[in-house]
Amino acid sequence: MAWLQEIKKYFFVVLHIKYDIDNPKRFERFIKNLEKIFDSQKLDEHKRHIRSYIRHSLAIEEVPIICIHACAAFLSNQPQYSGVTNKLWELSRIEEIYSLVASEIYTRGRKRRWNTFFDAIIYFLDLITRMLEGHQKSLLSQVDFMQDKRAEIENIFQESVKNGKIKIQRSCKDSFSKIKQWIPGFIEEYLGQDIAQSEYQKRMNKEKQKIETAMENLFEEIIQELVASSNEFERQYQYDMRTIKLESTDFGNYQKWQLEKTLKWVGVGLGAASVVAFSIGAFAAANFWNPVGWVASVTSIVVGCFSWFFCEQEKKAWQKAKQEAKETLWKSLEQSEQETCKTYQKLLDTNIAVRAKTEVLGQVDVYIKGLLVIVADLKEAISQL
Repeated sequence: MAWLQEIKKYFFVVLHIKYDIDNPKRFERFIKNLEKIFDSQKLDEHKRHIRSYIRHSLAIEEVPIICIHACAAFLSNQPQYSGVTNKLWELSRIEEIYSLVASEIYTRGRKRRWNTFFDAIIYFLDLITRMLEGHQKSLLSQVDFMQDKRAEIENIFQESVKNGKIKIQRSCKDSFSKIKQWIPGFIEEYLGQDIAQSEYQKRMNKEKQKIETAMENLFEEIIQELVASSNEFERQYQYDMRTIKLESTDFGNYQKWQLEKTLKWVGVGLGAASVVAFSIGAFAAANFWNPVGWVASVTSIVVGCFSWFFCEQEKKAWQKAKQEAKETLWKSLEQSEQETCKTYQKLLDTNIAVRAKTEVLGQVDVYIKGLLVIVADLKEAISQL
């Protein structure tokens, strides 16, 4: 009835009275006392129940209900009942059905012939439109889901870079603090000697190697932490993907299966992109340990200090010169520490905050953009329909 109402078809209800008339005595009672079988009080109760159901379920206030005895109509066409054919046909009340159909055709037949054609087209187009709207809604839910995940990925990279920069700063501070500790002793031992410059260069080269090794290990640690965070995200992503509440459409299970298949593919893509990006980051980190300028700047200051102090003869001036040399080197090392820290932090930005993140998020952006293109196409198709 709901379907008939949806496609705007006329309908009525046929209530079949089940009364066995195969037995001769029952058949005779049926012929003589029809009113007992078509008891209006009993049938009205059934009619009220039917009308109440239709009213509440379909919001139809009134629908014709015809009560018939189908068996009597059937027997009226059998040879053995030829003597009472007309009587059985009349008692079956099936003629009321024919009369109702004939009346509907006579009064509204022409209109219904047109409506049958147009309503069928409209119904079919409405069905397609609902399907497309369902797909559009489902795709938009995917877009929201992926945008949320994109934000999570971006946050992983931001946190990794933020924590990494703090670790770089601490490592630089620790490394240069160790250098500063031996500066006073070095000044006392070598200041004014011809070998001071070369000896200082040797020590600084060793310190440079220590810093490079420490930073290489630190970058490896940062990358491993980023990989661990990415793997945890991937695990949560796969779980969310399986438990996401998909919008239902007229395509039924196909829609859910197709979305799960697509999201699974995206998950694989994210994993692959992560591996590639982190590999690139590790490779870049292993080949760029060159905090430009910090050794050269310290060395040039030391040379200047030595050549200037070498001319002093007085003891008091000599003590003052040594103190100034220490302070000058410490100041220079502080500047070098800042430059070194900035250099490695910039390296972290270049290879993780920019390069690796761009590769991973690029995959997600392409997918989201593709979904939005399809959504726009569906919107256009719905408008055309």
